[in-house]
Amino acid sequence: MKEYKNGDKITDRREKRMKLSISHLLSDQRTRELMQAYDLGLEEIRFGVGSVLDRLSEEIALYEKEGLWGKTQAGDIKKAALPAASLEGGERGACETEEKPTNRKNRPWQKGGLTFHGPFLDLYPASFDSLAAKTARIRFSQCYEAALRLGAEGIVFHTGFVPGIHQRDSWIQRSCRFWQDFLEEREGKGPAVYLENVQDPDPAAILEVLEKTDHPLFKACLDIGHLKCHSSQSPREWIRILGGRIGHVHLHDNDGMSDLHLGIKGEDRELLDLIGQIRTAAPGAGFVLEIGEEEELVRTLEILQQAGVWAGEGENS
Repeated sequence: MKEYKNGDKITDRREKRMKLSISHLLSDQRTRELMQAYDLGLEEIRFGVGSVLDRLSEEIALYEKEGLWGKTQAGDIKKAALPAASLEGGERGACETEEKPTNRKNRPWQKGGLTFHGPFLDLYPASFDSLAAKTARIRFSQCYEAALRLGAEGIVFHTGFVPGIHQRDSWIQRSCRFWQDFLEEREGKGPAVYLENVQDPDPAAILEVLEKTDHPLFKACLDIGHLKCHSSQSPREWIRILGGRIGHVHLHDNDGMSDLHLGIKGEDRELLDLIGQIRTAAPGAGFVLEIGEEEELVRTLEILQQAGVWAGEGENS
């Protein structure tokens, strides 16, 4: 296995440009090394974990000090007073501070950008139960405030749609209400919000939620692996329907039945062609490799380079 050291760079350059990040699914050290070797952005999953959100003040301070970019200078750290969240205390339970985000100089994801993956386990924003929906709102608000404090460009949240449980029209209505209220509180500031398909059978309901919510920071996260094993509609149809409302893309593969988060296969020209289709339909969309095994992740990076889809070093500049 190749060892990636600070300063290692991939020197191949091509004309085509693609904003590419990796999900923080490997160890801190290996994720940092790959980001620096390949000049990649980061999608951080840490603030999608409930136990981390329970101690949000300490976790943000720790991440500012010793995150994937290593220890920052003392002058870069501005600790905030972050009250603990509770159902009784309302949905903010996060950064109640007027401090500005910390200095982001010399962080490895500076060129490729930083996004967050929001919490999703046991959370249903369009729940029939008002208390369950409120819990989702608290957790989402905590993650949003952490992203705002740490300078993330966007946050991915799952739709929470469950076939056989949610009735389509009522789910759309409750989702619109949830996201309109959530985004209205943000006053058009801060990170973008990307709604990710998981078990969603088709893109039409997601499109309707985006259109009816009608907020400039609200777009779709198109997860190619999820639609491959949960939707009967083709990826090309998803791209055609969502079009310019795609703001973010998760790239990974599977066997068509289970959500395995595998790497891209070199012979899979269809998936490589889909990347081109997405970039035509939504030129500003960022791409994230959501791949859990290092060998498959590195192989996918090399395949993207060899195919001329992504150029490696300097690509995210």
